[in-house]
Amino acid sequence: MSTTAKITLASSIVFTVSMIAFVNYNHRAERIRMRQGVDRDIERQKRKEDNKRLLDDNIKASKELKVV
Repeated sequence: MSTTAKITLASSIVFTVSMIAFVNYNHRAERIRMRQGVDRDIERQKRKEDNKRLLDDNIKASKELKVV
């Protein structure tokens, strides 16, 4: 096998292994980002419910004060 063929083979192997490693890393990072998005959505829904509950309490208190 010639030196050029060995260099080409080694380069191809290094490139292939690098691409596989990058794709796996990118996939894991994307899954983490997606999970963080779900967590943010859950937190946003909780805050929305809390704000609605506070608004309802304030409306009820305001009506009671107007009656008195």
